[in-house]
Amino acid sequence: MVSKDADAAARTLAGRYRLGPTLGTGANAKSFDATDLEDGAPVVVKMLPSRFGESKMFMERFTADLGAAALVLHPNLARIKDFGVETVGDKAYPFVVTEQFVGGSLRGILDRGRTITASQALMVGLDVCRGLAFAHSKGLVHGAVTPSNVLFGPDRKVRLADFGISRLLGDIVWGDPGRIDVDMARYASPEHALGLPVGPKSDVYSLALTLVESVTGQVPFAADTSVATLSARLNKLMPVSADLGALASVLERAGRPVLEDRFSAVEFGRALVAAAEFMPRPEPIAVVGLGRFGDAAASLPETTDPTDAHGVDVTEAVAAFRAGERASLPPSSEEDSLELLRTLPDAVVDGPRVPMPPVQAVPPPPLSDSPAVAAPVEFASLPAAGSRITDEHGSPDRAPVATVIGEVAADWVPNAEPSRRASTIETVEGDDDVLNIDRRSMLKYVMSALALLVVAVLGVIGYRALSAPSRTVPNLIGMTEAQAANVVADNGWELEVRRVRDDGQAQGDVVRTDPASGDRLRKGDSLVLVVSDGPTLSALPNVTGLDVDNARSALSAVGLTMREAQQVASETVPLGVVISWSVPEQPGLTAGSQVPKGTTIEVVVSSGSPNRAVPNLNGLTVEEVTARLALAELVLGSTSEEFSTTVGVGRVIASNPAADAGVTVGAAINVVVSKGPDLVKMPKVVGATLQVATDALIKAGLKVGSVTGGQDGTVSWSNVSAGDLVVRGTAVALTMLAPPPTTTTTTTVAGPN
Repeated sequence: MVSKDADAAARTLAGRYRLGPTLGTGANAKSFDATDLEDGAPVVVKMLPSRFGESKMFMERFTADLGAAALVLHPNLARIKDFGVETVGDKAYPFVVTEQFVGGSLRGILDRGRTITASQALMVGLDVCRGLAFAHSKGLVHGAVTPSNVLFGPDRKVRLADFGISRLLGDIVWGDPGRIDVDMARYASPEHALGLPVGPKSDVYSLALTLVESVTGQVPFAADTSVATLSARLNKLMPVSADLGALASVLERAGRPVLEDRFSAVEFGRALVAAAEFMPRPEPIAVVGLGRFGDAAASLPETTDPTDAHGVDVTEAVAAFRAGERASLPPSSEEDSLELLRTLPDAVVDGPRVPMPPVQAVPPPPLSDSPAVAAPVEFASLPAAGSRITDEHGSPDRAPVATVIGEVAADWVPNAEPSRRASTIETVEGDDDVLNIDRRSMLKYVMSALALLVVAVLGVIGYRALSAPSRTVPNLIGMTEAQAANVVADNGWELEVRRVRDDGQAQGDVVRTDPASGDRLRKGDSLVLVVSDGPTLSALPNVTGLDVDNARSALSAVGLTMREAQQVASETVPLGVVISWSVPEQPGLTAGSQVPKGTTIEVVVSSGSPNRAVPNLNGLTVEEVTARLALAELVLGSTSEEFSTTVGVGRVIASNPAADAGVTVGAAINVVVSKGPDLVKMPKVVGATLQVATDALIKAGLKVGSVTGGQDGTVSWSNVSAGDLVVRGTAVALTMLAPPPTTTTTTTVAGPN
C-alpha cells in the first residue's frame, strides 16, 4: 500500500510543482497542467524524454540556452519560471516550467474550426512582433513560431512561448531529416528547408504563416508530406488573398523567400501599424481558455522510492535565475527601433482584464551559433565574480554567479553533471532506446552535408536538362505580385519589383513589365514587375464654407467623392453651406494632405438656424410686441388694423405666424391691431313706411330686427333713437302704426215712383 505522502511525492516535481492532467504529448516532450506550491500559481510543466537527460552535450546546451532565455523578460514573451532535471529511478528527465495563460492558444481557436478576422490577426501580430523584436535584439531566435505557442494572457496581452526550448529541440530535429513531420514542416522557413542557419527573419516568416492561417484556416504551401510541404515554399512568394485588405501586402512581404527581401520583426511591426489605419476596428477575440483540470492522481504511477524522497538539485543556471529574481531589476536600455513596437496597441482579447505584476525586459547573455554546445554566458560589461549561491540545504556546490539578473559572472559555465535527487513522476518517452546525442550530433552534420551535395547535384542536372535558351515574357498585367512571381518562378529570371501609383490597377496588382509581354528573356536576365501601390494621390481641398454643389465640384475635380454625413443647425453658417468635412478612414487628415483618388470625403452641411417658437402676442400693444419679439431674437413685421368688439383699441388681435409656430432666428412677425368696434349713426325711421325704413337701415349698415304691428302702416317706434351710434350690423326693432280706417259715403238715389 502506498502512503499518502508517497502518493503526493508521485505528483510533485522538484518538491514544488504539483502535476495535474497531461495537456499534450509530442515527439520530444509532454506538457502537464500544474500548480506551483510556493505561490499557488498555475503553471505548465514541459518534460523531455530521459534520452536527453543522459547526454552530457545536450544538458550543457539545455542549461545554457534555458538560462539565457529565462533572463529575457518582456510583456509579450511567456516567462520561464524554472527549469532543471528530475530523476525517476535511474533515469533523468529535463523539465521546463512556464507561466500558464488561461486564455489558451491560437492553436486552440483553430482546432475548433474557428478563425479570427484580419484586424484581429493584425493586433496579434503586433504583440508577437514586440516580443520577437526584443528577443532578436538580445541575440535570441525562437526557431519554431506556430499557433501553438501564441498564447492569450489574462491581462489581454498576447505572449509568445517556448523561447529557448524550441530552438534547442529544433536544432536536433532539423539535423536529422528523417525526424521532420508534416506539422513541423508547415511553419518552417525556406532556411529550414534548405538546411541553412536559422535567424531572426526565420521567425518572421513563421509568424506570417501563422497569421495567414489564423484568418483563412489554411497554412500556405501545406502538402501531404513534409518533403512536398518544404519544397513548395522554395523561391515562391507567399500566396495571400486580397480579401485580407491592407494586411495582405504586409504578410506577403513578411513571407518573402529571400532573406534580404523579408521584413525584420521591427519592420514587420511598423508595417502592421501602417496597415492598421486602413483596417476596421477589431472586435475582442473570443479565446478558448486552457482551464484547470483538477486532481490527476489517478493518471500518475505510484511511487517506488522507499525513502519517499523528492525534489531536485537544479543546475547553476537555475541558481543564477532564482538569485536574479530576488535581486532588484535595473532599468533596461532599448534600441530606438524598438520604441515604436512598445507603444503599439495591445491585441483585444475577449475576457476579464486581470492585472499582471510588472515585468522588465532584461538582456540575456549571447548564444553561440553552434547547434551543439553553447558558449560560456557573458555580457559586454561584466562585474567581478559574484558570491557563491547555495541551495536550500546550504550546500555550496554550485558555480559562483552574480546576484543581479543580466549581470552573470565571467567565470560561470554550465555544470557538466547537474546533481539529481530521485522522485517518481509521470514521464515522457519516445521509445526504449537511449539516444546518444553526442553521436547524433556528428551524424547530423554528415547527413546535412550529404543532403546539400545531393541538392546541388540535382540543381545542376535540372538546370542543364530544363533550361531553354530564352523564354517569352507572359502577360502578367492584372495579376497580384505573388501570382506573377509564381508564374515565372521556373524561368530562372531575376525579379525586380518597382512600385508606382496607378489608377487602373488595384493595389498589389501588376501594372506592366519591363520588358513587356511577348519579349524573350534568357535565364538569369532581369524581369521588372511594376506593381501598383494603389491609386495616385490627390491633395485634399478645403471645402468648408462652400455650398453643397460647389463643394462636390471641388472634390470631383481632384478625383475624390463626397457624401453628406448629416445636416446640423447652425446660428452662424447659412442653410446648405458646408460646416466641416473629414476622411472617415483617416479622420486626422487636414486640407493639403495626400489621399488616394476615389477616397470618399464626408461633409457636414448646415440646415440653417435652429427654430424657435413665436410668443403669444394677443392683447399686447405694439410697443409690448416689439420688446417680446426681441427677447426671442425675432422682429416685428407689418402692422395692420381691424375693428374688434372684444379687443381694445391699439392692442393685438392676431399674429402671423401664429403663437407657438416654429421660425428661424430673425424672422419677421406680422400683427393685426384692434381699432375698436365699428359704429354707425342711426337714421330717422319713425313715420316711414316699413320699406322706406328698411332701406334706410341697410344703407346705414344696420338691419331690420323684429317688426311689431301691421306692415301696411308707418313706423311709430324703434329701439334705437335717431342719431345714436350703434355697432355696424345691429338689428333694429320696429313698431308699426296701422293706417287710419278708410271712410265710405253711401248716396241713395230715389227712383221714379
